[in-house]
Amino acid sequence: PVTLPRENARRAELEQRQRIDIEQPALVRATAGEEPEVTAERLFERCREASKKLSDELLDCYSITARITLRAGSDKAKRQLSGGEYKLALRKALAHQRYVGDVVDWIDADFEREGGAVRVTATRSTARSPETYPQSWLVGPGADSGWRILEEDGNGWPDPAPAVR
Repeated sequence: PVTLPRENARRAELEQRQRIDIEQPALVRATAGEEPEVTAERLFERCREASKKLSDELLDCYSITARITLRAGSDKAKRQLSGGEYKLALRKALAHQRYVGDVVDWIDADFEREGGAVRVTATRSTARSPETYPQSWLVGPGADSGWRILEEDGNGWPDPAPAVR
């Protein structure tokens, strides 16, 4: 009975963190006098580390209003998703990646200012495949001044495939 309030608070905090219909606290904020490219690099590295660790923190890299364009499947058909929709898909993909032991990484990043935002281009690779894919993100400040991914264009996370036994 004594721990019940603490457990209820912990459960409520966890439920709040899993919501995709609201912006979660930003992982990165610009510091006074910092160039946008530097802020973008910090966000990129934070998201890259979350990806390599297969951490759900990766979801917080995306704004719920982000515009996501993915090419997936053998025909590379384009899919358009909102940030909120992508967060749901990404949560499932991360769980699958943890299960099969695959890791997604981005290398050779380049940062170019576009107004108050920054276009980030990089090469996406996975530990289980020699194939690489170009990725592009537009990152910038949101209404709360926290930096997030506002647009993504590239290949989606690996489609779930049967686990090798």
